Amino acid sequence: MNFTFVHASDLHLDSPFKGLRRRLPEDLSDLAVNSSLSALERLADLCIGEAVDFLLLAGDVFDLDSPSLRAQVQLRTFFSRLDEAGIRTFRVAGNHDPLEGSWADIDHPRSVHFFSDRVEVCKLEIDGTNVEIRGLSHPTTRFAEDPLPGFGRKSPHLGTFRIGLLHTDVDGSVGDRYAPSRLGDLRSSGEDYWALGHAHHRSVLNEENPTIIYSGTTQGRHFGESGARGCYLVRVEDGRVLPSFRPLDSIRWEEVVVSLDPDTSSEDILLERTSAALDDVLTASGGRPLVVRLTFEGRTPLSGRFGNADEKEDLLHTIRDILPDAPRCWVDSVRWGARPLLNLENLAERADVVGDVHRSRLDVERALANDDPDGVAADLRDSVEELLRSEPKIGRWLGRTTPEDLADLLDRSEDLLQRLIAEEGWL
Repeated sequence: MNFTFVHASDLHLDSPFKGLRRRLPEDLSDLAVNSSLSALERLADLCIGEAVDFLLLAGDVFDLDSPSLRAQVQLRTFFSRLDEAGIRTFRVAGNHDPLEGSWADIDHPRSVHFFSDRVEVCKLEIDGTNVEIRGLSHPTTRFAEDPLPGFGRKSPHLGTFRIGLLHTDVDGSVGDRYAPSRLGDLRSSGEDYWALGHAHHRSVLNEENPTIIYSGTTQGRHFGESGARGCYLVRVEDGRVLPSFRPLDSIRWEEVVVSLDPDTSSEDILLERTSAALDDVLTASGGRPLVVRLTFEGRTPLSGRFGNADEKEDLLHTIRDILPDAPRCWVDSVRWGARPLLNLENLAERADVVGDVHRSRLDVERALANDDPDGVAADLRDSVEELLRSEPKIGRWLGRTTPEDLADLLDRSEDLLQRLIAEEGWL
């Protein structure tokens, strides 16, 4: 039982990329606007270069239910390339490109199978191995039924490899409840591999027996889709499923954190550390152009240097000016989260609100370290009992909050107090 296939989803061809032309340099904005089609070409190159047996497209090939003629012709060209290489394609519709959409009258090669809104089975024989592919398409943009009952449960069959192809929201991981399904049902369905679409971040939900994977988007479109984007190349060798992620993106969005410390004592050192952080992410991108959001954090003597909007704008333009590889790396924005230098050892001795918050945070940290979350919650509720009587909404919120959330809240509260008091010179 040896064969190879590619699993991709959420290509979102024709994505409008609203607002990009106003934010990016012209060459980068043109590249971004065409990046979904570039990913499609790279997907074809991968399938042909790896001589895969078939391709699975798990929905949302288009971004709209009435895509442009250009995008539809590009998709037909893509299918024709695979057809000429002897590669079959199996596709389901998602919520962005449902069966009810408006489509141009364009013929696709017969090697492309587009599943209907009822579960169908396609049977292949690959070098003596029987492969069954089951799929179901979204009939409408708001298909809200659990699709799993239509797949049924299959008993293991020696010599047959079963694949499920579906665009679904597993256990609310996406949050919109389109084609909602449960991971437990996927595990017990009798499939050997589930090729899923809908979630834009790739993830392996179950490693084996069966392998269940969200392949994610093939091209990131904003900072909410940062990092490498692509598909999975899946080799089945003697029944073992061996998936490997393959990037397809032509432009990448990255959130880069520049860590500051007491040694970051001048603007020159700050810029050196920024350049080093950007060099690292450029190297990791494999030569792809980047759109970057910079976040500065840590305790430094420069904490108050770039606090207002004008100073941050000045820092942003300075960084853009000094980038040695500016055409390939565009810094979109900066966030200044640097904190003031403090003598933390003395905070617990303070007899003011800063000391109170710091001591509370230390108590919470100790309780969590001693695995006492119930005590953490109880102590915090006791400490704000008077406030809870006048503000019942806070009490209800605390009842839904984990001790870890409370520890984070105290940490952020302490940081805010330290910033405010440091500005007045009280620390």
